[in-house]
Amino acid sequence: MSKTEKGYEALPTADIEHVLDGKEHKTDKRCDIFSKSNMAITMSYLTVGLVMSFIQTPLNVYMVKVLNAEPSLQNTIGILQTLPWSLKLVFGFLSDSVPIYGMQRKPYLAIGTVLYSFAFIAYAISGVDSVTFLALCIFVGTLGLIMVDVMADTMCVQRSRFEKEDQRGQMQASFYSVRFAGGVIGAICGASVCNKDTWGVGLTFQQVA
Repeated sequence: MSKTEKGYEALPTADIEHVLDGKEHKTDKRCDIFSKSNMAITMSYLTVGLVMSFIQTPLNVYMVKVLNAEPSLQNTIGILQTLPWSLKLVFGFLSDSVPIYGMQRKPYLAIGTVLYSFAFIAYAISGVDSVTFLALCIFVGTLGLIMVDVMADTMCVQRSRFEKEDQRGQMQASFYSVRFAGGVIGAICGASVCNKDTWGVGLTFQQVA
C-alpha cells in the first residue's frame, strides 16, 4: 500500500466501500429464521421436533397397557416409524421434478402437514383399539412428517446461500436448535400426560393423537 504525502497509509478501496456501505453490517432478512418469510420454516422444524417426541411415550404406554402388545409387535411398530425416513431422498426428487401450481416446496409442506394430521385424527375418532389400524396410521403419519421435514431442509438450504462467508452454517444450526427445543418440549409434555394413575390427571392415546 502506498503512503500519502503526510505519511499516512492510504485505505484500500475495498475497505472504503465496506465502511461507506452500511448494508454490509445489517443481517440479511433472508437468513433470519424469525423473519416473516422464514417463519413457516421455523414452525415446521419446531413441529417436527415436537410431535416426534410427544407421541412416543403415550404410544409406548398405549401399546403395553391397552393393546397388550408383545415385544415383537412393539418392535414392528418401531420399524414402521423409522422405515419411511429412508424415503427422504424420494420426496426431495419428487418436489424437484413435480411442482404443484408452479411451486416446488410449499404445496408438499402443506400436504405433509395434512397427511400427518389426518392419519392420527382418523385413529382418534375411530374409537377402535386395533394394532393393524394403528400401524397403518403411524406409517402414513410418518410419511407426512418426513415430507414436512424434507421441504423444511430444502428451503433452509436455498436460503443459506445468502449467508455471508463468515456466517455459513449458522442458519441451519439455528433451525436445528429450534427442532431440538421442540423435541425437548414434546418429550416433557408426552411424559406428563401419561401419569394419570399417579397424578390423577392424564390423557388417553386417542386424546393425545
